[in-house]
Formats: sequence, structure tokens, C-alpha cells
Amino acid sequence: VEAEQELVGGYNTEFGSMKFALFFMSEYIKLVAMNAIAVTLFLGGWHFPGLYTLAQFVSANFGQFAGNAVFGLLSLGAFLLKVTLLSFLSVWVRATVPRVRYDQLMNLGWKILLPMALFNVAMTAVVNVLVPDKIISGIIAFVIGVVVVVGVSVVNGPRKPAVGQVTLVKKSDPTAK
Repeated sequence: VEAEQELVGGYNTEFGSMKFALFFMSEYIKLVAMNAIAVTLFLGGWHFPGLYTLAQFVSANFGQFAGNAVFGLLSLGAFLLKVTLLSFLSVWVRATVPRVRYDQLMNLGWKILLPMALFNVAMTAVVNVLVPDKIISGIIAFVIGVVVVVGVSVVNGPRKPAVGQVTLVKKSDPTAK
């Protein structure tokens, strides 16, 4: 594992000028491609609230071609905005948390995210069966999701060491033999 924040670290010293630029550029191309896939799969892709209504309004007043053009351009803009925001968030997290140890990452994935995902699947099934109205079920699911995320954050947040866990090192007497 290489940490790009370190002065001397692997590719930082081995590659110079254009080789390093291409290497670093490929990392950011991968980041943007990964975020585009994440936007498509998890954040609604090119859909945006009110987009169809605006396209129908423009089509009714200015013709079908103008409505399709507005819909296409705004869909592309919504997709690019989501990718940009997710890329900004990714770079922000990467700069804030320079290096995550593998044991911390595995702990996060297996002990926190997997149970939350399983609970999310079960909660979504139960809410969709019990509440047929999509708007109300969406609001209920959102509230339950926020409560779960806050609860997990509080339970698994950083802990202060207990008073009994801290051991003080006693200074040795330099005159004692």
C-alpha cells in the first residue's frame, strides 16, 4: 500500500514527469468512472425531480423538439452534477483520511456496513408491505434509515479509554542503580 502523502513512497520516486502524470491521471479517471457507475446504480442516474414535468411544459409550449432538447440537456446536467458532487466527496474523504488500515476497513465492512445493509433490505420489505403508499413509505424508510445510521455512529464511534486502561510510565531515578 502506498500513501501519496508520504514524501518518499514507491511511485513518487520511481516515476518522474510524464510517467507520474499519466499514473496520477489514471487514478482520477478511475475515480470519475467509479463515481459515474455509483451514480447510475445508486443515485438515480440521469433522473432528477421535476425534470419530466419541465420537459412536458416546454414540449407543450415550444414544441416536441425543444422539449426533448431541454430534457436531454438537463438529464445530462443532472448526471454530471451528481458525478461531480460524488467526486468532490471522494476527494474530500481521501484528503481527510489519508490512510485506512485494512483491519479498520474490514471491521467497517463486516461489522457495520453488512448488518446495516441486511437491516435495510428487511426494513424496506416490511415497510413496502405494510404501507402501500409510496410517498409515506419513502418518508418512513428515510426516517428509519437516519435513525439507524445515527445509532450505529453513536454505538461504534470513537471511544475514550477507560480510566483503568491508562497506565502511566514512572520516571526512573537516574541516581538509582
